[in-house]
Amino acid sequence: MTMDHLVIGGGLGGLTAGALLAEAGDSVRVLEAHDKPGGCATTFQRFDAEIEVSLHEMDGLDEDDLKTPVFEHLGVFENVDFEQIDQFYRYVDPTRGTDITVPHGPEAAIDAYAAAFPEENAGIRKFINVILTTRREVADWPFFEEPSLVDYALAPVRQRTLGRYRKTTLGELLDDVIDDESCKLALGANLGYYHDDPYELSLPFFAVAQGGYIDGGSYYVRGGSQRLSDYLVSLIEENGGAVDCGRLVSDIHVRDGWVSGATHAKTYTETDEQTTQANSVIANAAVPTVAENLLADPHGSTLAAEISDRAIAPSLTTLYLVFEPTPADLGNECYSTIIEGTDIDTLLTLVTHLRRGSEAADSRSSTTARWPPTSHPMVSLSAPSRPSTTTTRGVG
Repeated sequence: MTMDHLVIGGGLGGLTAGALLAEAGDSVRVLEAHDKPGGCATTFQRFDAEIEVSLHEMDGLDEDDLKTPVFEHLGVFENVDFEQIDQFYRYVDPTRGTDITVPHGPEAAIDAYAAAFPEENAGIRKFINVILTTRREVADWPFFEEPSLVDYALAPVRQRTLGRYRKTTLGELLDDVIDDESCKLALGANLGYYHDDPYELSLPFFAVAQGGYIDGGSYYVRGGSQRLSDYLVSLIEENGGAVDCGRLVSDIHVRDGWVSGATHAKTYTETDEQTTQANSVIANAAVPTVAENLLADPHGSTLAAEISDRAIAPSLTTLYLVFEPTPADLGNECYSTIIEGTDIDTLLTLVTHLRRGSEAADSRSSTTARWPPTSHPMVSLSAPSRPSTTTTRGVG
């Protein structure tokens, strides 16, 4: 049997693609190397705690959130509960005595930052406004669907802020509107959600998520993000598709210039090798892995050449600690807390410490904005109920 679609990788991207295609009536099979679906949206059990692997906090879920129409279409809001978190984050700089709890809502967030840095009030307001306006303009981007001539004509006006800052990095915007380095660090306190260098982090990428946290709020999937992944699996299966875990793909097949399927086997034993025929293959996997390991030449080398000028994005290293009594009982009252390293005093020293080398800071002028995933070490403090997270920056 030839499937309509074979999806490689059962993370949220692969599961969402599979659910949308299955719901549309296509035959779908999703292959996931791990023993459970979800990728970053999974949980595991230790003692009495269910611990988030990564997706401890989701942004937005409002009208400007790109996820909202997809979730509505798939019935996510009716089948998965989202618990709103009280605050965005708490930022503590023990060296300079800064302790800010940032609430949700644009004005409330501006007031919190301005109370700590009153001399930067105007710059803080401009920074937040640029973030929120860019996010709204991305949500209104006319080219997600078939654009009209009017869309082309009006895009420079409708997307004016996005057009102005489309090639700007987070670090460049902070340097432009803020003088106080401590204020810059506070405004970019959760940099580690996205990257390890504000001078490489694309401002539009940052704005879409950061603006979601500020404007729409922060949400925790009640019961853990595994509930969201499991729901997407159920949609695929209810519509005649399949999600097979513990299956590692070794080759993507190409026939006459078109993909025709993939070979896969059990992840840990490399036994039970199978070939699944498919009219399309969706690789929810790292692009270098696809180019170097899954596609045979000349297709693999062609893809590798196309991405050869792109740097490998940073990865996230997470240490999970389970506490009894709960983190709240130990004084950790906010869901997300960022503690600044004692030797971090500027954005550039932050880059140096996160990259473990001063050459990273010196190279900022030659880098270009790109769209990377997550970054520097985070410590997750987990209680038997909802976990909290604490990030310590610049500590080796």
